[in-house]
Amino acid sequence: MRTNQHFDLAIIGDGITGLSAALHLLRLGAPRICLIRSGGQVSASSKAAGLISGGCLDNVTRISHRHGLDAAASLWDWTQTAFERLVSFAEEQELPFTQAKRVRWITTEDEMAEAELAVKQFKQIGLPAELMSQPAALRQGYGPQGPCRGVQLDGTGAAFIDAQKLLGVLREKTKNIESLNRARRLESKGGTISIETDDGTIEAEAVIIANHLSMAELLPPLREALVAYADQWHEWEIDSTNTSLPVAPGTLFSWRHGHYWGGITGSNRVRLGGARFLRPLAGFEASSAPLESKIEEHLLSAWNEIFPQNRLKNLVRSEAGLDCWPNDELPLVGPMFGEPRILLATGFMGQGMAMGFYAGCCLAELVQGLRPPLPRLLWPERHRHLPEGNG
Repeated sequence: MRTNQHFDLAIIGDGITGLSAALHLLRLGAPRICLIRSGGQVSASSKAAGLISGGCLDNVTRISHRHGLDAAASLWDWTQTAFERLVSFAEEQELPFTQAKRVRWITTEDEMAEAELAVKQFKQIGLPAELMSQPAALRQGYGPQGPCRGVQLDGTGAAFIDAQKLLGVLREKTKNIESLNRARRLESKGGTISIETDDGTIEAEAVIIANHLSMAELLPPLREALVAYADQWHEWEIDSTNTSLPVAPGTLFSWRHGHYWGGITGSNRVRLGGARFLRPLAGFEASSAPLESKIEEHLLSAWNEIFPQNRLKNLVRSEAGLDCWPNDELPLVGPMFGEPRILLATGFMGQGMAMGFYAGCCLAELVQGLRPPLPRLLWPERHRHLPEGNG
């Protein structure tokens, strides 16, 4: 038991976000810190598909419609920086990755209308974007052969990075940080924060919370702002016996407003996810994430419909897991309202590898008194209408 140990900073969560925060704090010469691991909980990072890009899974119009174009521009800029920072880290650590483009396949009239508006908005905020016809997209290696009205290029990069290898590098670089198991409760007491863990109770001057699935438990005032959801993805081999790959390895793609998403992870493999609409409540408010065979079958059918010449064979891998979704569809990154000594990062909506890595960097810089380029709109203070408290 480690009761009454005192740390300058405690990091709760040993996924990509928490480990990134720990790494960047070490690089900044941070004082004594500890890492509180998940303690038997399955980390959302361990289930990640490894597909990263700038921007969000849904189109820019989703954000601009709800929060305005300036907010969408700010978020897109931050997420693009997040993508670039993770790619730079992979290069620095000689971590293999495959980089290509982010594409949106347009299969319906409503998708086309949204894509036309999205491209216009991208240009308004100074970001490159293009809407291509299917024949042009096919010639340039972006488009499906089956039913398709066109292809939207976001002007953002995309890549595939092995999530387990990234976690391995981060764990190796933070292995000397003192660690404990599973945070159960935290409470602000005088000038410190008391954290009850499986190994005993400790105190810290400040806390970074990056354990997505325990966020609402540790910070009850955010319970109404975060919803758990279940998702799954599968990896198949692509039958390219008589034809080349449909798009380049490293490409991240989506269609039907992000209801289907995936990427080419190698010379003949694709990872496909989505179709959450086949789960009860579209996967929201789930307490577990079983693999659903009907989703697997539906994803297989959806791919074969738009890529009849590159049908899938030989299921290689399947993963399902829980994550959390912010009710206003903006990530939460920054100090907790009412308690600036508690910082948090969560709610990345399927883009957690790049956003999580960069969020960890931003929180580390905030703790050290620096001013990272973190949009204020991401701070949890926007939920200040919720009951304030210290957990």
